[in-house]
Amino acid sequence: MPYFQSRKFFAILLVLWFSATLQVAQEDAEYREILRWGETNRRSPDWKAWSDVAWSPAGDKIATSNGFALYLWNAEDGTLLRVIEEVPFSAFDWSPDGTQIVGARNDKVISLEFWDVETGEIVDSIEGVSNETQYGPYVGDIAWSPKGDYVVTTGLYLLLWNLENRKPPTILGGVGEQGYTVQWDGVGNRFVSGWIVTSAECTCNNYNVIVRDVSSEQIPFVNWFIGSRIAAISPDGLKVAFLTDGLKILDVSTGEVSVSTEALGGGITELSWNSTQQRIASSDSYGRIFVYDGVSGELLQTVSDHDNSVYFDWSPEGDKFVSASVEGSIAVWIGNG
Repeated sequence: MPYFQSRKFFAILLVLWFSATLQVAQEDAEYREILRWGETNRRSPDWKAWSDVAWSPAGDKIATSNGFALYLWNAEDGTLLRVIEEVPFSAFDWSPDGTQIVGARNDKVISLEFWDVETGEIVDSIEGVSNETQYGPYVGDIAWSPKGDYVVTTGLYLLLWNLENRKPPTILGGVGEQGYTVQWDGVGNRFVSGWIVTSAECTCNNYNVIVRDVSSEQIPFVNWFIGSRIAAISPDGLKVAFLTDGLKILDVSTGEVSVSTEALGGGITELSWNSTQQRIASSDSYGRIFVYDGVSGELLQTVSDHDNSVYFDWSPEGDKFVSASVEGSIAVWIGNG
């Protein structure tokens, strides 16, 4: 066989071997990518730096935000369905019925705005509290209760908005603190929020987790100083997960840590259980997503197919998750079992 032909032959064999190896690796992986879209060239006019992503309650749409507009995508093929312009908030959430999206306007006064998904028009707003402080305006996260009766926002304040009486929100946390994430349980009874509290005794920050129960007096307010500003609550509302020197899971009723694993990742951006409570995932500022066993905390897989800070959300069924990165890409991942 001529020399150049033999090299070509072995090159073909190498490509086939690599493809087969990659396919086996994907089949063995806990989750594999099934869809990707988005412009990653920062010089392109189509490039967007995503700051949040959320799957619709029906599972048919995915919404992303870059802090200036909302983008609605078909969850099956990544087709762009609608752009809602001039939406100046990076954090948002779907209504339980999937017909509206809510965000907190980060102006001199913190206010909620409700947008119709089909028309792209603002349909309602609720004015809240003054956002003018020495710290400047800041809204961290927002979550709509699965029951549809409350919205919680974090930022300079932890605010509980009652959508039934439409009165000014209840202030649960005040100036001098910075709220990051907020998340409801699966039924809308409890929520958890991660915060940084400035200590008056030292030039340091305390990281704590707040759990509030809106359905009963059993857990009206729980505050743990646990060294983490990112926390998740389980769908049944009985567990809280957080990341500090590893993944830890504690019991809400006792505050005792039942699971503790080794530290992974850095600059955590998201943390949540899936709807079946069998998996926990976290994302970080290095473009990685870590998937854990939802009971034992064992690390099952590390996904590192993004080049910058990444955010994610589980599908309603819990068998898939979507990731969106500051680099501009969006990807959908499905479990192999």
